[in-house]
Amino acid sequence: MSYGNDKDNDKYSINLSKKILNSIEAPKDLDLLKCIQCGMCTSLCPAAAHTDYNPRDLIADILNNNEIIIKDEKIWNCFYCYTCQSVCPVKNSACLANQVIRQLLLINK
Repeated sequence: MSYGNDKDNDKYSINLSKKILNSIEAPKDLDLLKCIQCGMCTSLCPAAAHTDYNPRDLIADILNNNEIIIKDEKIWNCFYCYTCQSVCPVKNSACLANQVIRQLLLINK
């Protein structure tokens, strides 16, 4: 599953994972590159249970530099409950990455 299908990436032509990790809003211990794609974040995510939001796919798209997610409506479905972070074996946080993505969208509107 991928977030979005638009090919208009010109506004966001920087490596997405680096942009998120270097963002002033991102905590210094956020290390998306350690993600093992186990799916624990999605299995307990209330937004994933009730919408088509998928934190595992969000992180995968960030790591694959799929910058379309910046414009995808699904990013607004995250509740910021930090369940993803609490169950992640490497202590990543899809909700924090999502927060930075939302800010990138608002800055670039």
